[in-house]
Amino acid sequence: MGVKVKVYTDGFQNAYIRLDGMRGRSSDLGPALDKSGVMMLGSIQRNFTQSGRPAPWTPLSSRTLIGKISRGKSPRPLILSGARGLQGSVSYRYSLTPTGGRLIVGTPVKYARIHQFGGVTHPRVTKKMRGWAWHKWYETGDEFYKGLALTKKTRLDVKIPARKFLMFQKADLRGIGRLVLGHVMGGGK
Repeated sequence: MGVKVKVYTDGFQNAYIRLDGMRGRSSDLGPALDKSGVMMLGSIQRNFTQSGRPAPWTPLSSRTLIGKISRGKSPRPLILSGARGLQGSVSYRYSLTPTGGRLIVGTPVKYARIHQFGGVTHPRVTKKMRGWAWHKWYETGDEFYKGLALTKKTRLDVKIPARKFLMFQKADLRGIGRLVLGHVMGGGK
C-alpha cells in the first residue's frame, strides 16, 4: 500500500500577503533605524548620568574637582556631563542603502576623541594661562598654581583617561534587534 499526501493551498493566501508585507517593510528600514537611533541616544545619556557603564569611569582628579568648585560649578563628580558640552552634542543620523540601512551615532565635538579613547594632550602655556595661575595661587595658596605660573615649559603634558561614552550595553543591542525584527514582522508602528 502506498502513501498519499494532499496539500491544500487555500490558507496560503494569508501567508503570501504577510510575506509580501515583510518584504516591503524590510526594504524600508527608515522607521526602525530612526527608533534605533533614539534608543542609542538614550543608552549614551545613561552612560553620562551614571558616569560610565557597566564599570564607572575613572573619577575626576582632586585638582579637577577643586577647579570646578573654584569656578562656582557643582562639586558633584559627574564626569563629562552638561547639556552644552559633550553630553549635549551626541546625535544620530541614518541613511537607507540598497541592502538595508546605515545608522551613525557620534558627536562633532573636537575633544570627544580624547575622552572616548584617552591620551595625552599638550596645551600651550600662554601669558593668559600664567596670569590665571597666579590668580589661582593668590586665591588658594596651592603651590601647583605657582609652579604653573613659573614653569619654563611652553607646552604641558595632560593625561586624560579613556571614558567610553559612545558605548552600548548588550541589553541595548538586543532591544534594537527586537525593534528591527518587530518592524519587519509588522508589529512595530
